[in-house]
Amino acid sequence: NEAEFVACAGAPATTDCPYCSGGACYQTGFCGASADCHGGEVCTRGLCQPVGDPCDAPVSIDDIRAARYSPGKHVCVRGWTSFVVPAFDGDTHVQLGINSQMGFTTEMTRPYRERIGNPPSLQQVSIYGAIRWDPAHGWWEVHPIFWWR
Repeated sequence: NEAEFVACAGAPATTDCPYCSGGACYQTGFCGASADCHGGEVCTRGLCQPVGDPCDAPVSIDDIRAARYSPGKHVCVRGWTSFVVPAFDGDTHVQLGINSQMGFTTEMTRPYRERIGNPPSLQQVSIYGAIRWDPAHGWWEVHPIFWWR
């Protein structure tokens, strides 16, 4: 809810918000047991992972851009990877091409990259992760990526 998000923003590791970054709140997916994960996920080697294919009902990127989902909500998006590049902060940017004019940003954090690897460039993929507002760029994104295929 908005009140929890506002209380969390800028305050890492509060009870209501597992992780804040740059004023945005999201669940990183770190866990000690499956009870630490969202429903439909299990704790595997310290990271929450979906049980089965979480992408049977992908959401619209336009709906994410229109802020129809709360920060931290776990969603699946589909698209073509236009590029996969390392970022200065240690994350990997996985840009999904929507059309020749626009793209959509998703990001893989190091703990997930070390366990599941980066998606390939120029491939159609399904990406499952948490919605996050990136205040530095002024857009909604999926960050971190928890799973892809």
